[in-house]
Formats: sequence, structure tokens, C-alpha cells
Amino acid sequence: MSYWVAVFLSIPFYFLWNYLVPIYASQLPLVYQHIPFWHCVGLFALVIIVRALLFPSRFFWYGKHKNRCDD
Repeated sequence: MSYWVAVFLSIPFYFLWNYLVPIYASQLPLVYQHIPFWHCVGLFALVIIVRALLFPSRFFWYGKHKNRCDD
């Protein structure tokens, strides 16, 4: 599910980056001025994976729902 979020978030990022960077950051090399769409998706997927590794309690349910009868 979170990979679909990466795809949908990368769509506006792709268009904004490829439109605004050549205007406002023309000093960057051409490789960084025109990023392919699937590289943007990979970037957002990488961010999601790193967030899941750094903050596992936000992504996984272990430890949140303890059985009250066990006390």
C-alpha cells in the first residue's frame, strides 16, 4: 500500500521538479535538472523504507495491542 503512495506523491514532484529546477537552479548539471519519473518513484519509495526502519512502531502493530487478561 505504501508503494502506491510513493507513486502518487512522485507525480506532482516530478512535474514541479522538471518545470521549476531548470528555471531556478540552472547551475545544476543537466542530470539533476531533468529527473526521470521512475527515479522519483524510487526516491519516494526509499524515503518510505527508511522511515519504516527508523520508526518501526508507526508502521508495525507489535506491542500496541496487549491483551489485558494477561496482567
